[in-house]
Amino acid sequence: MKRFFLVLTVLVVGAHPAFAQEPIEMQPASETSRLLFDTLLSLSAGLMAMVVIVGLCAREAGLVRAKNAVASCTKMITLTAICSLAAWVAGYNLIFSVEPGGFLGDFVVWSVPENETDERASAAQFLQVALASAIGMAIVSGAVAERIRFWPFAIFAAAYSALIFPIAASWIWGNGYLAAAWKYSDFAGAALIHGCGGWAALAGAVILGPRLARYDGEEPREQPPSNVGLAAVGGLLIWVSLLALSAGAHLSFSSAADAVAISRILVNSQLAAAGGVFAALVLTEIIYKRVDLPILINGAVGALVAISAGPIEPALWQAVTIGAFSGVIVTVTGPLLDRFRIDDAVGAIPTHLVCALWGALIVPWSNESATYLGQIAGAVVIGAFSLTMGILFWTGLRYTVGLRVTAERELAGLDSRPEASPRPRL
Repeated sequence: MKRFFLVLTVLVVGAHPAFAQEPIEMQPASETSRLLFDTLLSLSAGLMAMVVIVGLCAREAGLVRAKNAVASCTKMITLTAICSLAAWVAGYNLIFSVEPGGFLGDFVVWSVPENETDERASAAQFLQVALASAIGMAIVSGAVAERIRFWPFAIFAAAYSALIFPIAASWIWGNGYLAAAWKYSDFAGAALIHGCGGWAALAGAVILGPRLARYDGEEPREQPPSNVGLAAVGGLLIWVSLLALSAGAHLSFSSAADAVAISRILVNSQLAAAGGVFAALVLTEIIYKRVDLPILINGAVGALVAISAGPIEPALWQAVTIGAFSGVIVTVTGPLLDRFRIDDAVGAIPTHLVCALWGALIVPWSNESATYLGQIAGAVVIGAFSLTMGILFWTGLRYTVGLRVTAERELAGLDSRPEASPRPRL
């Protein structure tokens, strides 16, 4: 008991204003500290971008039919490697070598600068490779799943990562045309990363055509997913990693203001995702008389895509509203695509393309420095470019090497091995 009163006395006396310590004055960070914290933020964001790909892989493998799950995973691993190589050979320098207000940078292989004062160069390149190219192609992979041939897909991945995405990104992140002429604002790449990949996915899905027997009757025929639980795990991985990716897009974590901004990004993004799930939950119950887990997954992802266009400025209620409308989008856009017989195996087009457009266009609602005209111009230019390039490349592949597997192979499943190509024995 004596010990208790002794501790209590110390606490009371220590809390008295006379004994309180003077508040510590915040000091600016040193150059070394800035370098360390900012580099750590870029590297962490790059790693979390890789986790986005892991989540997209799990979502696709879980939502396609069991006979195609291995093929989906194979595509994801392959595109990650191809995108890394293509971004090294041409993509990264195309983004950041463009002249202010220009349209096209230099086709130069990237290398670590000899001047080591720019020690963040490697971290920035790693972030761009993981973030930009691979995520966009992973979006494409889901939309064309279950019927595309492997090698044409790999060729398109190289073209997307070395040419299509870098040119579009240079107009914004490289201070090219859209940034200079229209002051287009896209904080974490909603219309750029997700929208550019979504337009390429739309072009691929239309040119490739729907899966066999998908639209034989008046209503679309259900294609039973292999493992919705795996898709849910993938959705949660995407959820967590997109939160971190939006925070990493701030690019600096070396001051008190940066810490406040990143905290606000995370809070707004989390509330937007919650709003997306809630809206999808209510709508699926009303429309389908049951909760639809794949739509809930895409509701969270679509909300995170939309809020990534401008996650700092919105008030909390605005963030929830942006997310909730994204949940509505992913719920109603899927059936709309079916009406036009556009077969999207995992709902990539509503989740990433349409929600990205919504997020980019709504930025001026909370960000006074952005304009609706500038945002519309940016979305139109990016969309027109990526859709046109997607059509050209997909059409060229279709009439040269071919895009689609044979009907027999599609019915048997892409995981099946042709009899003429047995697995080699070691």
